[in-house]
Amino acid sequence: MNLRPAVETEETRNITDPAINVAAVRIEFHTGDVRAAGTDAGVFLRIGQRTFPMPEQHGKDPFERGAKDAFVFVLDPPMTLAELRAADIEVYHNSEGRNPGWFLAAIKLWVSLSHQPDKGFLYKEWKDIGWLAIDEPPNSTQVLLQQNA
Repeated sequence: MNLRPAVETEETRNITDPAINVAAVRIEFHTGDVRAAGTDAGVFLRIGQRTFPMPEQHGKDPFERGAKDAFVFVLDPPMTLAELRAADIEVYHNSEGRNPGWFLAAIKLWVSLSHQPDKGFLYKEWKDIGWLAIDEPPNSTQVLLQQNA
């Protein structure tokens, strides 16, 4: 599994109180615009020990070629910004479905802090991720975005 490093954005890096609670996260996926880029597999986000399956969207087929899809997850209980900074963050899929391979162009992770719940802060952005597929290099269905920082 390849680590895709990204620098924390200035927006959250400047928050110096590590005890501030992260109440929710918003993850945005940008599927690449290459042949067979979309996936029918179940997609998951893991932050530390918490796993979040992407919910089904009735009437919409997420993760299609060239699409941007976003999902919001409430953290209950909340985690501190320090815990988020120290957590492994990973995206993976279960390699199921008719076309499980997925070409990811980019991922953005936004956080909503408990002291400003109506404002989202861009935490990190990862670009040029590439294939999450067992039949395309690097032959893996997961990508480690942040490693025990």
